[in-house]
Amino acid sequence: MTHVSGRPMKKKVAGNIHANLVRALTASRTTKREAVLGALLTQTEKIMLAKRLAIVIMLERGHTYYRIDKTLKVSTSTSKRLHRKLLNGLYEPIQQMIGTGEDPAIVRMIEKLLQFRMPPKVGPGRWKFMDNHG
Repeated sequence: MTHVSGRPMKKKVAGNIHANLVRALTASRTTKREAVLGALLTQTEKIMLAKRLAIVIMLERGHTYYRIDKTLKVSTSTSKRLHRKLLNGLYEPIQQMIGTGEDPAIVRMIEKLLQFRMPPKVGPGRWKFMDNHG
């Protein structure tokens, strides 16, 4: 789980660091964006954000909680929580991006993920997928 200091920042400082993050992530070249994300995020944070995006896209595509949970190896409560946020409009920019096809590469990546399916988190079949696709 990520940790954020409990000490509040001044609104101007928070706005400035948010603006800097947005500028860094909207760099003109994809490789630069990837480098920035690679430098800022831990592997766990990358997985968490990727799964969150995948859940939102799958919910938009009408997938059931069961399908989302089994495919992405997340809990039903996570899917439901994100679905409530989706219904409350908190993911509207993502919904618009999906609807307009603004970044179809993301949607294609999620579709590939759905076709491939993720391996189990634990247990004897955990690495079996490598035998079948190696």
